[in-house]
Amino acid sequence: MKNLRRAIALLVLSFALAACEGQILADRAGINTPECTTAAQCELKVCMKTACENNQCVWDPIPECQSCEDCEEVCGNGVIEGDETCDGNCPTTCQTSDACTPEVLVGSAATCDAKCEAEPSITMCSDGDGCCPSACDSTTDSDCGTMCGNGVVEAEETCDGDCPTTCESPDACVTMSLSGAAATCDAECTVSNTITACVDNDGCCPSACNNTNDNDCQVDCTDIAAWPSNWAAMEDEVIVLVNEVRAQTQTCGQYGSFDPAGPVEMNDEMRIASRCHSVDMGERNRLGHDGSDGSSFSQRLGTAGYNGQPRGENVAAGYGSAQTVVNGWMNSPGHCRNIMNSGINRMGIGYYLAPGSQYGDWWTMTTGIGGN
Repeated sequence: MKNLRRAIALLVLSFALAACEGQILADRAGINTPECTTAAQCELKVCMKTACENNQCVWDPIPECQSCEDCEEVCGNGVIEGDETCDGNCPTTCQTSDACTPEVLVGSAATCDAKCEAEPSITMCSDGDGCCPSACDSTTDSDCGTMCGNGVVEAEETCDGDCPTTCESPDACVTMSLSGAAATCDAECTVSNTITACVDNDGCCPSACNNTNDNDCQVDCTDIAAWPSNWAAMEDEVIVLVNEVRAQTQTCGQYGSFDPAGPVEMNDEMRIASRCHSVDMGERNRLGHDGSDGSSFSQRLGTAGYNGQPRGENVAAGYGSAQTVVNGWMNSPGHCRNIMNSGINRMGIGYYLAPGSQYGDWWTMTTGIGGN
Protein backbone atom coordinates (compact mmCIF):
# COMPACT_ATOMS: atom_id res chain seq x y z
CA MET A 1 0.00 0.00 0.00
CA LYS A 2 2.79 2.35 0.92
CA ASN A 3 4.55 1.66 -2.35
CA LEU A 4 1.38 2.28 -4.27
CA ARG A 5 0.97 5.74 -2.76
CA ARG A 6 4.62 6.59 -3.58
CA ALA A 7 4.12 5.53 -7.21
CA ILE A 8 0.98 7.65 -7.55
CA ALA A 9 2.85 10.77 -6.17
CA LEU A 10 5.72 10.34 -8.60
CA LEU A 11 3.27 9.99 -11.49
CA VAL A 12 1.55 13.26 -10.55
CA LEU A 13 4.90 15.05 -10.24
CA SER A 14 6.05 13.80 -13.63
CA PHE A 15 2.85 15.10 -15.20
CA ALA A 16 3.46 18.53 -13.66
CA LEU A 17 7.07 18.66 -14.82
CA ALA A 18 6.10 17.54 -18.26
CA ALA A 19 3.53 20.32 -18.43
CA CYS A 20 6.09 22.88 -17.30
CA GLU A 21 8.72 21.72 -19.74
CA GLY A 22 6.12 21.70 -22.46
CA GLN A 23 5.31 25.30 -21.69
CA ILE A 24 9.03 26.18 -21.84
CA LEU A 25 9.42 24.51 -25.20
CA ALA A 26 6.26 26.11 -26.49
CA ASP A 27 7.40 29.59 -25.43
CA ARG A 28 10.83 29.12 -26.97
CA ALA A 29 9.25 28.03 -30.21
CA GLY A 30 7.00 31.06 -30.18
CA ILE A 31 3.93 28.94 -29.53
CA ASN A 32 1.25 30.53 -27.36
CA THR A 33 3.56 33.56 -26.84
CA PRO A 34 1.52 36.78 -26.50
CA GLU A 35 2.04 39.21 -29.35
CA CYS A 36 4.97 41.54 -28.64
CA THR A 37 3.97 45.17 -29.26
CA THR A 38 6.10 47.07 -26.77
CA ALA A 39 9.67 46.94 -25.56
CA ALA A 40 8.41 46.12 -22.10
CA GLN A 41 6.59 43.07 -23.40
CA CYS A 42 9.69 42.13 -25.35
CA GLU A 43 11.82 42.29 -22.25
CA LEU A 44 9.29 40.21 -20.37
CA LYS A 45 8.88 37.53 -22.98
CA VAL A 46 11.12 37.41 -26.03
CA CYS A 47 14.41 38.42 -24.39
CA MET A 48 13.88 36.00 -21.52
CA LYS A 49 14.77 32.45 -20.72
CA THR A 50 12.56 30.03 -18.83
CA ALA A 51 13.20 27.76 -15.92
CA CYS A 52 11.02 25.36 -13.98
CA GLU A 53 10.95 25.96 -10.24
CA ASN A 54 8.41 24.45 -7.85
CA ASN A 55 6.28 23.27 -10.71
CA GLN A 56 6.16 26.87 -12.02
CA CYS A 57 7.63 28.36 -15.18
CA VAL A 58 9.94 31.27 -14.21
CA TRP A 59 11.17 33.92 -16.68
CA ASP A 60 14.70 35.26 -16.19
CA PRO A 61 16.17 38.20 -18.21
CA ILE A 62 18.95 37.39 -20.68
CA PRO A 63 21.65 40.12 -20.04
CA GLU A 64 23.47 39.46 -23.27
CA CYS A 65 20.31 39.78 -25.36
CA GLN A 66 21.25 42.18 -28.21
CA SER A 67 18.09 42.59 -30.21
CA CYS A 68 14.56 41.39 -30.59
CA GLU A 69 12.98 41.30 -33.99
CA ASP A 70 9.55 42.35 -32.74
CA CYS A 71 10.84 45.09 -30.35
CA GLU A 72 11.29 48.86 -30.89
CA GLU A 73 14.80 50.37 -30.32
CA VAL A 74 15.13 51.88 -26.87
CA CYS A 75 17.97 54.40 -26.17
CA GLY A 76 19.14 53.98 -22.62
CA ASN A 77 18.70 50.25 -22.15
CA GLY A 78 22.44 49.69 -22.39
CA VAL A 79 22.07 47.67 -25.57
CA ILE A 80 23.22 48.96 -29.00
CA GLU A 81 20.29 48.28 -31.30
CA GLY A 82 19.43 49.02 -34.93
CA ASP A 83 20.80 52.42 -36.02
CA GLU A 84 22.29 53.24 -32.64
CA THR A 85 26.05 53.83 -32.48
CA CYS A 86 26.25 53.72 -28.70
CA ASP A 87 24.05 53.13 -25.62
CA GLY A 88 25.45 53.92 -22.21
CA ASN A 89 29.01 54.07 -23.51
CA CYS A 90 28.71 57.04 -25.88
CA PRO A 91 31.87 59.14 -26.50
CA THR A 92 31.88 62.74 -25.23
CA THR A 93 35.18 63.81 -26.82
CA CYS A 94 37.28 62.64 -29.76
CA GLN A 95 41.02 62.08 -29.59
CA THR A 96 43.32 60.86 -32.35
CA SER A 97 46.91 59.70 -32.24
CA ASP A 98 47.67 61.62 -35.44
CA ALA A 99 47.22 65.40 -35.20
CA CYS A 100 47.10 65.60 -38.99
CA THR A 101 43.91 63.46 -39.16
CA PRO A 102 41.54 65.17 -36.66
CA GLU A 103 38.16 63.74 -35.64
CA VAL A 104 34.96 65.56 -34.65
CA LEU A 105 32.11 64.43 -32.37
CA VAL A 106 28.73 64.14 -34.11
CA GLY A 107 25.34 63.06 -32.69
CA SER A 108 24.73 62.84 -28.95
CA ALA A 109 24.51 60.39 -26.08
CA ALA A 110 20.88 61.40 -25.52
CA THR A 111 19.90 59.89 -28.88
CA CYS A 112 22.45 57.08 -28.79
CA ASP A 113 24.01 58.21 -32.08
CA ALA A 114 27.17 59.91 -30.79
CA LYS A 115 30.30 58.98 -32.71
CA CYS A 116 33.70 60.35 -33.84
CA GLU A 117 34.03 61.12 -37.54
CA ALA A 118 37.30 61.89 -39.35
CA GLU A 119 37.74 65.38 -40.79
CA PRO A 120 39.82 66.06 -43.94
CA SER A 121 43.54 65.49 -43.32
CA ILE A 122 45.69 68.61 -42.74
CA THR A 123 48.12 69.19 -45.63
CA MET A 124 49.00 72.87 -45.22
CA CYS A 125 52.13 73.93 -43.32
CA SER A 126 50.80 75.96 -40.38
CA ASP A 127 52.46 76.81 -37.07
CA GLY A 128 50.89 75.79 -33.78
CA ASP A 129 48.27 73.27 -34.98
CA GLY A 130 50.21 70.26 -33.69
CA CYS A 131 50.42 68.75 -37.17
CA CYS A 132 53.50 68.32 -39.38
CA PRO A 133 52.28 67.31 -42.85
CA SER A 134 54.58 65.14 -44.93
CA ALA A 135 55.39 68.02 -47.29
CA CYS A 136 56.51 70.32 -44.44
CA ASP A 137 59.68 70.64 -42.36
CA SER A 138 60.87 72.69 -39.39
CA THR A 139 61.72 75.66 -41.61
CA THR A 140 58.10 75.93 -42.84
CA ASP A 141 56.12 74.57 -39.86
CA SER A 142 57.03 74.99 -36.19
CA ASP A 143 55.21 71.73 -35.38
CA CYS A 144 57.86 69.77 -37.32
CA GLY A 145 61.02 68.64 -35.59
CA THR A 146 64.47 68.55 -37.16
CA MET A 147 64.72 65.48 -39.36
CA CYS A 148 68.00 64.31 -40.85
CA GLY A 149 67.48 62.96 -44.33
CA ASN A 150 64.70 65.22 -45.59
CA GLY A 151 67.05 67.21 -47.81
CA VAL A 152 66.56 70.44 -45.82
CA VAL A 153 69.27 71.92 -43.59
CA GLU A 154 67.46 72.63 -40.33
CA ALA A 155 68.38 73.79 -36.83
CA GLU A 156 71.62 72.25 -35.53
CA GLU A 157 72.27 70.57 -38.91
CA THR A 158 75.22 71.57 -41.07
CA CYS A 159 74.11 69.56 -44.10
CA ASP A 160 71.32 67.28 -45.29
CA GLY A 161 71.68 65.30 -48.49
CA ASP A 162 74.66 67.38 -49.58
CA CYS A 163 77.07 66.52 -46.78
CA PRO A 164 80.80 66.65 -47.62
CA THR A 165 82.76 63.43 -47.60
CA THR A 166 86.19 65.01 -48.14
CA CYS A 167 87.58 68.48 -47.54
CA GLU A 168 89.65 70.47 -50.00
CA SER A 169 90.70 74.00 -49.16
CA PRO A 170 90.67 76.62 -51.91
CA ASP A 171 93.49 78.35 -50.04
CA ALA A 172 96.86 76.62 -50.08
CA CYS A 173 97.66 78.28 -46.76
CA VAL A 174 94.71 76.61 -45.01
CA THR A 175 94.26 72.90 -44.22
CA MET A 176 90.69 71.67 -43.80
CA SER A 177 89.51 68.54 -41.96
CA LEU A 178 86.17 66.70 -41.94
CA SER A 179 84.16 66.46 -38.73
CA GLY A 180 80.74 64.97 -37.98
CA ALA A 181 78.98 62.55 -40.32
CA ALA A 182 76.41 62.53 -43.12
CA ALA A 183 74.30 60.04 -41.16
CA THR A 184 73.70 62.62 -38.44
CA CYS A 185 73.62 65.62 -40.78
CA ASP A 186 76.45 67.37 -38.94
CA ALA A 187 79.33 66.76 -41.34
CA GLU A 188 81.36 69.88 -42.08
CA CYS A 189 84.81 71.03 -43.12
CA THR A 190 86.66 73.05 -40.51
CA VAL A 191 90.05 74.75 -40.51
CA SER A 192 92.62 72.54 -38.86
CA ASN A 193 95.78 74.46 -39.69
CA THR A 194 96.81 77.82 -41.15
CA ILE A 195 100.30 78.41 -42.57
CA THR A 196 101.80 81.74 -41.53
CA ALA A 197 105.52 81.15 -42.14
CA CYS A 198 107.13 82.33 -45.39
CA VAL A 199 108.43 79.09 -46.91
CA ASP A 200 109.40 78.47 -50.52
CA ASN A 201 107.64 75.83 -52.64
CA ASP A 202 104.81 74.95 -50.22
CA GLY A 203 102.22 76.50 -52.52
CA CYS A 204 101.27 79.05 -49.87
CA CYS A 205 101.89 82.78 -49.75
CA PRO A 206 100.85 84.02 -46.29
CA SER A 207 99.57 87.58 -46.00
CA ALA A 208 102.78 88.75 -44.32
CA CYS A 209 104.98 87.35 -47.10
CA ASN A 210 105.89 88.54 -50.59
CA ASN A 211 107.98 87.42 -53.51
CA THR A 212 111.16 88.49 -51.73
CA ASN A 213 110.89 85.91 -48.95
CA ASP A 214 108.53 83.30 -50.41
CA ASN A 215 108.70 82.18 -54.00
CA ASP A 216 105.09 81.02 -53.76
CA CYS A 217 103.98 84.64 -53.70
CA GLN A 218 102.90 86.06 -57.03
CA VAL A 219 101.76 89.62 -57.56
CA ASP A 220 98.85 90.74 -59.71
CA CYS A 221 99.43 94.30 -60.80
CA THR A 222 95.86 94.59 -62.14
CA ASP A 223 94.25 93.87 -58.75
CA ILE A 224 94.45 97.10 -56.80
CA ALA A 225 93.65 95.38 -53.48
CA ALA A 226 95.97 92.38 -53.89
CA TRP A 227 99.19 94.39 -53.90
CA PRO A 228 101.50 93.80 -50.89
CA SER A 229 100.50 96.27 -48.21
CA ASN A 230 104.06 97.45 -47.50
CA TRP A 231 104.58 98.25 -51.18
CA ALA A 232 101.29 100.14 -51.32
CA ALA A 233 102.33 102.11 -48.22
CA MET A 234 105.54 103.19 -49.92
CA GLU A 235 103.55 104.33 -52.97
CA ASP A 236 101.21 106.39 -50.78
CA GLU A 237 104.20 107.97 -49.08
CA VAL A 238 105.56 109.14 -52.46
CA ILE A 239 102.32 111.11 -53.06
CA VAL A 240 102.71 112.79 -49.67
CA LEU A 241 106.34 113.73 -50.39
CA VAL A 242 105.52 114.94 -53.92
CA ASN A 243 102.83 117.28 -52.57
CA GLU A 244 105.32 118.61 -50.04
CA VAL A 245 107.85 119.57 -52.73
CA ARG A 246 105.10 120.93 -55.01
CA ALA A 247 104.02 123.24 -52.22
CA GLN A 248 107.36 125.08 -52.48
CA THR A 249 109.32 126.82 -55.24
CA GLN A 250 111.68 124.34 -56.87
CA THR A 251 114.54 124.65 -59.36
CA CYS A 252 114.81 121.90 -61.96
CA GLY A 253 118.26 122.40 -63.52
CA GLN A 254 118.21 123.84 -67.01
CA TYR A 255 114.41 124.03 -66.90
CA GLY A 256 114.63 126.79 -64.36
CA SER A 257 112.48 127.67 -61.38
CA PHE A 258 108.97 126.41 -60.80
CA ASP A 259 106.43 128.17 -58.63
CA PRO A 260 104.51 126.23 -56.00
CA ALA A 261 101.83 124.03 -57.53
CA GLY A 262 98.61 122.50 -56.25
CA PRO A 263 98.47 119.00 -54.76
CA VAL A 264 97.99 115.84 -56.79
CA GLU A 265 95.94 112.83 -55.80
CA MET A 266 96.45 109.13 -56.44
CA ASN A 267 94.38 107.65 -59.26
CA ASP A 268 93.70 103.90 -59.10
CA GLU A 269 93.83 103.30 -62.87
CA MET A 270 97.11 105.24 -63.17
CA ARG A 271 98.43 103.32 -60.19
CA ILE A 272 97.65 99.99 -61.89
CA ALA A 273 99.42 101.09 -65.08
CA SER A 274 102.46 102.21 -63.05
CA ARG A 275 102.62 98.98 -61.07
CA CYS A 276 102.39 96.81 -64.15
CA HIS A 277 105.20 98.73 -65.85
CA SER A 278 107.40 98.39 -62.74
CA VAL A 279 106.77 94.62 -62.78
CA ASP A 280 107.57 94.53 -66.49
CA MET A 281 110.85 96.37 -65.96
CA GLY A 282 111.84 94.23 -62.96
CA GLU A 283 111.09 90.94 -64.70
CA ARG A 284 113.01 92.02 -67.80
CA ASN A 285 115.73 93.63 -65.69
CA ARG A 286 115.57 96.68 -67.94
CA LEU A 287 114.83 100.31 -67.05
CA GLY A 288 112.96 102.29 -69.70
CA HIS A 289 109.68 103.88 -70.85
CA ASP A 290 108.83 101.30 -73.50
CA GLY A 291 106.94 98.23 -72.38
CA SER A 292 107.98 94.71 -73.32
CA ASP A 293 105.08 94.77 -75.77
CA GLY A 294 106.27 98.06 -77.25
CA SER A 295 103.59 100.11 -75.46
CA SER A 296 104.04 103.76 -74.45
CA PHE A 297 103.03 105.13 -71.04
CA SER A 298 99.87 106.75 -72.48
CA GLN A 299 98.84 103.43 -74.06
CA ARG A 300 99.36 101.62 -70.78
CA LEU A 301 97.24 104.23 -68.98
CA GLY A 302 94.44 103.68 -71.48
CA THR A 303 94.67 99.92 -71.10
CA ALA A 304 94.35 100.28 -67.32
CA GLY A 305 91.16 102.31 -67.78
CA TYR A 306 92.38 105.83 -67.14
CA ASN A 307 90.11 108.29 -68.96
CA GLY A 308 91.89 111.56 -68.17
CA GLN A 309 94.71 113.30 -70.06
CA PRO A 310 98.12 111.57 -69.77
CA ARG A 311 100.98 114.04 -69.28
CA GLY A 312 104.20 112.25 -68.34
CA GLU A 313 106.04 109.31 -66.79
CA ASN A 314 109.04 108.99 -64.47
CA VAL A 315 110.84 105.68 -63.89
CA ALA A 316 113.60 104.75 -61.45
CA ALA A 317 115.42 101.72 -60.10
CA GLY A 318 117.59 100.92 -57.10
CA TYR A 319 115.85 103.19 -54.57
CA GLY A 320 114.68 101.31 -51.50
CA SER A 321 112.38 103.95 -50.00
CA ALA A 322 109.86 106.60 -50.96
CA GLN A 323 112.10 109.40 -49.74
CA THR A 324 115.16 108.31 -51.72
CA VAL A 325 113.25 107.87 -54.98
CA VAL A 326 111.60 111.31 -54.67
CA ASN A 327 114.99 112.84 -53.94
CA GLY A 328 116.44 111.07 -56.99
CA TRP A 329 113.68 112.42 -59.25
CA MET A 330 113.93 115.94 -57.87
CA ASN A 331 117.68 115.92 -58.54
CA SER A 332 117.06 115.00 -62.18
CA PRO A 333 115.93 118.12 -64.16
CA GLY A 334 113.56 116.26 -66.51
CA HIS A 335 111.93 114.25 -63.75
CA CYS A 336 111.77 117.34 -61.54
CA ARG A 337 109.94 119.22 -64.30
CA ASN A 338 107.35 116.43 -64.59
CA ILE A 339 106.69 116.55 -60.85
CA MET A 340 106.43 120.37 -60.71
CA ASN A 341 104.10 120.65 -63.71
CA SER A 342 101.37 122.94 -62.36
CA GLY A 343 98.84 121.58 -64.85
CA ILE A 344 98.69 118.05 -63.45
CA ASN A 345 96.39 116.97 -60.62
CA ARG A 346 96.40 113.15 -60.92
CA MET A 347 99.27 110.74 -60.33
CA GLY A 348 99.91 107.00 -60.21
CA ILE A 349 102.79 105.38 -58.32
CA GLY A 350 103.88 101.75 -58.75
CA TYR A 351 106.60 100.01 -56.75
CA TYR A 352 107.85 96.46 -57.40
CA LEU A 353 110.58 94.51 -55.63
CA ALA A 354 112.26 91.92 -57.87
CA PRO A 355 114.79 89.91 -55.87
CA GLY A 356 117.74 88.81 -57.95
CA SER A 357 117.32 91.60 -60.51
CA GLN A 358 120.07 94.15 -61.17
CA TYR A 359 118.50 96.92 -59.14
CA GLY A 360 116.00 95.09 -56.94
CA ASP A 361 113.65 98.06 -56.48
CA TRP A 362 111.67 99.33 -59.48
CA TRP A 363 109.55 102.52 -59.60
CA THR A 364 107.11 104.12 -62.03
CA MET A 365 105.27 107.44 -61.74
CA THR A 366 102.61 108.54 -64.23
CA THR A 367 101.04 112.01 -64.29
CA GLY A 368 97.83 113.35 -65.81
CA ILE A 369 94.96 115.80 -65.70
CA GLY A 370 91.52 114.80 -64.39
CA GLY A 371 89.76 111.57 -65.20
CA ASN A 372 88.02 108.84 -63.26
